[in-house]
Amino acid sequence: MVWFGVIVMVVGTSLRFGFNGDTAHWSGLAALAVGAVLVIGGLLRAKRRRRKRRPGIGIPFDYKTSKGRTVAMIIAAIYIVSPLDFIPEAFLGPFGLVDDVGALSWLAMMAGQEFTRHRQSKQALRG
Repeated sequence: MVWFGVIVMVVGTSLRFGFNGDTAHWSGLAALAVGAVLVIGGLLRAKRRRRKRRPGIGIPFDYKTSKGRTVAMIIAAIYIVSPLDFIPEAFLGPFGLVDDVGALSWLAMMAGQEFTRHRQSKQALRG
């Protein structure tokens, strides 16, 4: 659900800033909002399981996301949708997108890392 939300946010950003016209603007904003809701919902819905240990080995192999990283990812999703920016688009035009694109890139990278770690822990559970 998090990955799908990030993809919807990328599409919304493309619509919002890549095309001219009211339809592209409003549909881009709607896609950004829906994507943010999906990302936040997916992060909050993620179940935290207790770390399991492999028999005979004291190293935990079941990964769980830290609270700090989850909060940072939620804040990044809210920041991307928020009209308040560190670098405003109204004054600097395309240069104002740098902070939004940076936040979106960071969010995609963190979601990818979490997906990889989760997949590796699932493979370790299977043996």
